[in-house]
Amino acid sequence: MKARRITLLALLLVTPFVAFAHGAKVGPNGGQVQEAGPYHFELVVGDRHVSVYVTDASAKPVATKGAKATAIVLTNKKAVRISLSPAGENELKGRGSFVSASDMKLVFSLILAGKKPLMVRFASRK
Repeated sequence: MKARRITLLALLLVTPFVAFAHGAKVGPNGGQVQEAGPYHFELVVGDRHVSVYVTDASAKPVATKGAKATAIVLTNKKAVRISLSPAGENELKGRGSFVSASDMKLVFSLILAGKKPLMVRFASRK
């Protein structure tokens, strides 16, 4: 547990751009949308799975092939780290041992091929 907290703190300190919620927007897949840099990220979460769809500012899909992504899900007083893999043109998917909850928060980090790292924070809609 201590290692996970250190990993989360390190990610928060070394990532050059962090997006914070200014009010939840809903995307075309029914998920919460956040912006970071030139990209929009749509988070779709269910019990034990996470999907993130990546688009540009014009809502055009951004290829995720070769991307490296991680989600840290904070729920029920525990943190679960999930590796996400490219799945489809602009989607990243991962599975982990967590149950979606009203107090859930998620920190998503992404490195697209040849680009700088980005990080986005999502908070559950209450």
